[in-house]
Amino acid sequence: MTKRIPPKDERALVASGAWLYVGLVGATAVAAALLQLLDEGGWLSALALAVSGCMLAAASWSRARTVLDAGRTAGAEERGKSGSRASRQSGLAAMTVLPAVRRRAAPHPGAGE
Repeated sequence: MTKRIPPKDERALVASGAWLYVGLVGATAVAAALLQLLDEGGWLSALALAVSGCMLAAASWSRARTVLDAGRTAGAEERGKSGSRASRQSGLAAMTVLPAVRRRAAPHPGAGE
């Protein structure tokens, strides 16, 4: 039995996939720039290609993640799910390799004295 993906989640997956392909183009540009740097070609154009490829890859991969997160939260709100923070996390948020950003607690007022 196959599970049907809701249309909003499906659109988020397609949009995320498109951004990931754009990120692949950026990563390919970086690889081409590195090959051009190893060759006796112009180093300035290779450096410009590498920097622009890195920026394109980083921005598109970040955008792909944002699209998935927005689709996930919109889908959860649409389905009317609520609960604890741990139950709201889907597989993508739980499988991330980047640590969660946590705010530092304010220092105790008497700690610095």
